[in-house]
Amino acid sequence: MRKHILFCLAILFSFAATPLSAQVEIGTNPLGFLFNRPDLSVEYVVSKNYGLELTSNIEFGGALGILNGSFGFDLTRNGYRFRLAGKYYFNEDLGGDRWFAGIYLGPRRLKSTETNFNGSTFKFTERYFALGFNGGFKWVGDNGILFEFSGGAGRAFNNGSDPVRLTFSNLSTTAGIDLYTSFKLGYRF
Repeated sequence: MRKHILFCLAILFSFAATPLSAQVEIGTNPLGFLFNRPDLSVEYVVSKNYGLELTSNIEFGGALGILNGSFGFDLTRNGYRFRLAGKYYFNEDLGGDRWFAGIYLGPRRLKSTETNFNGSTFKFTERYFALGFNGGFKWVGDNGILFEFSGGAGRAFNNGSDPVRLTFSNLSTTAGIDLYTSFKLGYRF
């Protein structure tokens, strides 16, 4: 884990040392608050075509937020996730906007309790490091307000999970798949 953190810091410092003009964006996923998964992201737009984004995410309470318990099971979670994403913007308009693709990496730790309709309870902890590809679309207005839709798919390198059993809620740990989707509302400085 220490090597992963040092690698991420080396990438950040290499982008920070470049003499290019850059812009900074701050955003959040407003839908995350409905599902008890708020996040905060900061993107450093290095040039017209390249950006580097750091996202921190926490999860707490019912995993489905206002819908928790509606589908015959109750799932509660407590944990965090960090994601570092490099982005390449294809046909930028203002620089660092429109369609993009890239790679992401980051750790995740999550403690979950799943209670199904017959009352049985299953507790597990997920710990993994993810690496994958991402893509999406970003729109930036002339006033600096931005909207972004993005998603990613990759590999979850399992550092440990207890117990290991395939269920709806721990697909990433047992199958080695990491998925994310995001809607971001933010501001560019």
